[in-house]
This record gives sequence, structure tokens and C-alpha cells, in this order.
Amino acid sequence: MRDIRAVKGPIELRQAAVDVVSRYPYKPLTDHAGTPRKVKVKVKVVYSMGNKKEKAAAQAAAQEALTKEAAKSTVEISSPGPAIKN
Repeated sequence: MRDIRAVKGPIELRQAAVDVVSRYPYKPLTDHAGTPRKVKVKVKVVYSMGNKKEKAAAQAAAQEALTKEAAKSTVEISSPGPAIKN
């Protein structure tokens, strides 16, 4: 296959879809004499995170990872006004 490209869908998944389609075992379409023919084909790639339980577990793990990463971060805030004392 040549000229494989994603035409729509989430930008984050487009390259993955192209990669999957490019690895697909492709057998060219041939005419009655066996000569390969040039054709355009549209392939729909569907991604799924699994069932509701798997989705919930993945979302919880992602939220936990984000919370841990946020706890490591420090934020510096500067203000042009006077310093506030506690």
C-alpha cells in the first residue's frame, strides 16, 4: 500500500491508525489476467478502551497519575502589588 493517510478522527489517534493500516497484510486487487490494479480504499479504524469496568479503571489510574504528578509540581506566582503577609 502507498499513500496511507488519516482523513478524519481525533488527531491523537491518526498516526496510530495509519500505522495499523500500513501493517495490515495487503493482497493487491488484480484483473482477470492477474495484473495488479490501482484502487482507492477507505478503511475505518475503530478504537475502544474496552467495557465500562475497564474504562473506569483506566480513568481512575490516569486521574491518580495526574494527581501524583501535580503534587510534585510547584507553582511560582508573582504579583506586581505589595507582598501579602500571613
